[in-house]
Amino acid sequence: MKTVLFFCISLLLNSNSFAQVSSTNNNETVEILNFKLTIFENSKEGRTYKIYYFTKKKIRIYDKPFPMHNYKEHLHTIHKYNSKELFLEVTKLNLNSLKEVYFNNCVDSTNGQDFSIVIGTKSKSSSTTLHHYYIKEFDNLMTLLNKYLPQIWQIQYLDKETKQDCSKLD
Repeated sequence: MKTVLFFCISLLLNSNSFAQVSSTNNNETVEILNFKLTIFENSKEGRTYKIYYFTKKKIRIYDKPFPMHNYKEHLHTIHKYNSKELFLEVTKLNLNSLKEVYFNNCVDSTNGQDFSIVIGTKSKSSSTTLHHYYIKEFDNLMTLLNKYLPQIWQIQYLDKETKQDCSKLD
């Protein structure tokens, strides 16, 4: 659990970009500047991850393929996409209503996937981290993001049949 919180904090500290879109959400203006989705693959050997970083001018995809090394590879950049449209659609998903952390007790922390999203706005950054946990809002987000990604880089999210109602690890 400490590892998940550490990564959330590091993602918050590292988010910087310059795209913006305004939308009124619950009588409040929300202006997304950037957002970052990180997908962690957990195993007993360690964790690997893939980062999807969305800014006004581009989408960048990074990969850390080796659990025991700091090596990170830039995989792909998309230079032309409609960031205003994407950021407006993200705003409509009401991700700011989510809790900060969702943890699936059915899956040990050394297994499964963690999904972390950090959204930067003009006034603050917000984050949500899920440890192998399905929620509809994230499913909707992944469907939306996949519209902007080439087939090879599309995101595979959990399905709604994912068991997550355990009170403790089985």
